[in-house]
Amino acid sequence: MTPATYAIEPLYIIDGDTIKARIDLGFGVTITRRLRIAHIDAEPLTTLNGQVAMATLAWLINQAQSVTAEYIEDDKWGRAIVNLFITPRQPLNPRLPQGTEPDGSINTATVLLSKKLAKPYEP
Repeated sequence: MTPATYAIEPLYIIDGDTIKARIDLGFGVTITRRLRIAHIDAEPLTTLNGQVAMATLAWLINQAQSVTAEYIEDDKWGRAIVNLFITPRQPLNPRLPQGTEPDGSINTATVLLSKKLAKPYEP
């Protein structure tokens, strides 16, 4: 089964791998949920790396023209586990990494892993 992809409006960053967002389900229906980025685990905010991961995620989202979430499943804490993608604004900020996806979007997990701000994680 192909994962469903949704346009989202990030409301705020919770930590380096979790955000709160308004999700557009289509037909004028929106919901607000916590979204946990799949396949990574950022350190807690009590650590410097955790704070840098959160700031990096916020910076990436602020560079976005649009943000999309590919829903995978809910976790045991009720968060939606998602692949989180940003489509950069134009003109492209030269400090942004190159698009990691075929459509030119950037997978936030790939960026956080490449900067060693998160570890690979599979529940």
